[in-house]
Order: sequence, then C-alpha cells, then structure tokens
Amino acid sequence: MRPLRFMLLLMTFCGTASADITCREEGTQMEVDRCAQDRYERSKADLDNELGRLELLLEKQPRELELLRRSQAAWIEHVNAELALRFPSPEGQKPERYFGSMYWSEYYSARAEHLLRRIADLRQIRQMMPNWLEMRDVVDDVSSQLDSQRASNEAPL
Repeated sequence: MRPLRFMLLLMTFCGTASADITCREEGTQMEVDRCAQDRYERSKADLDNELGRLELLLEKQPRELELLRRSQAAWIEHVNAELALRFPSPEGQKPERYFGSMYWSEYYSARAEHLLRRIADLRQIRQMMPNWLEMRDVVDDVSSQLDSQRASNEAPL
C-alpha cells in the first residue's frame, strides 16, 4: 500500500513539474526536450485541422479526396524515411543512444519542421481549390452543352 501511495505522489509531482516548464533557449535539456515536443504536438494538431478542412471541401469530390489521402500517406512515408536518414542507428537500437541527450529535442524539432511545411502546402492547395473546383464545374457544364448539341444535330429528321 505504501509503495502505491509513493508512486501516486511521484506521478503527481512529475506531472506538475513538466506542466510548469517555460520554453527558454538556455533551459535545461529536459525543458528543451519538452518545448520541442510541445511544438511538435501543436503542429500535429494544426496539420490535423488543415486536413479536416480539406476533407470537408472535398467530401463531394471522391477522386480528389482519394488523391489527398494518397498524398498524405506518401508524405508520411517520406518524413519517416528522412528522419531515419537524419538519425540513423543500427537495426533494433535506440537512436538516442547514438545521438546523446539532444536527440529528443532534435527529433521533435525536425518533425515539427516537416509538419509546418506540410501545413503550408495544404493551405496553399485549399486556397486554390475553390477556383479549380469552379473551373471544373464550368468545363463540365460546357461539355454537357456541347454533347447535347451534338446529339441533337445527329438526330434523324
């Protein structure tokens, strides 16, 4: 019973300590790691939000929605491969063993940078999307009208 109480007390203290960290360049390694992780988590939430906005725009465009999903899956593979290249370690070994105490801050910073670039790309796509969806509708309408005219011109008299 006593070890359980000690563990609860320790977990409470550790949770409070990490929540009180202020991001400073001259902070301890634990603070720098936590700040990098927080930045990554905020960027991940922003990416999820941007993907959700795009999916809403494309909900009636199944082909484009599938292209977005394939693009996102390919991007995830790209990021994972690039991070494996940036932080290589022997198979089955933890990279932090080879990169030292700065590994986690560098890792989360690199992930956050990838996320921020992807968010910028997706925002640009979303901003252009209404224009090309509208243009596609116009082209489809003109094509339908031309098809109707051809069909009426080919009808026997």
